[in-house]
Amino acid sequence: MNATHGQNCYANRDGYMCCSERLELIMRKSFRKLRRRLGFHGCSVQLIANQIQKDAEATFGVPFESVVGIDDFAIRAHFVGELTCKIEQDGRFVAAYATATPEIFLSKASRNIAYEAKPRVTPAQNISEAELLETERNIQAIADLLQGVDQRTTILIPE
Repeated sequence: MNATHGQNCYANRDGYMCCSERLELIMRKSFRKLRRRLGFHGCSVQLIANQIQKDAEATFGVPFESVVGIDDFAIRAHFVGELTCKIEQDGRFVAAYATATPEIFLSKASRNIAYEAKPRVTPAQNISEAELLETERNIQAIADLLQGVDQRTTILIPE
């Protein structure tokens, strides 16, 4: 368990880390809901990932990532607040976490769960005007490239 995260993190009954009991319950409920669906097959890992992502986003109002595999996996991710959890359900390994996106930090509704973004670097005192303009152009170019990218992704772990 990473000491930099909240004190609500715990090892769940499967032995994996969760930092939100509510998220863990939603993940298990989503899985059970799918299992009752006619024609559902446990190998439908993409369907499982999509359902858990959809239910978590509807509950917490922030974007989520979900990863489902037929074998255990390790995951390292930046997440918002304490909204992260990994479980094992019916032989499927499932991780879900709130996606750390700039919109979350700016959103008034999510301030109760999101930590404040802090600058990682301090601007140099002796930077020239030309260097500053070039840096701003580079940042804008990156922002333009990312503008059409969907930041809500589900990752499928191949067999």
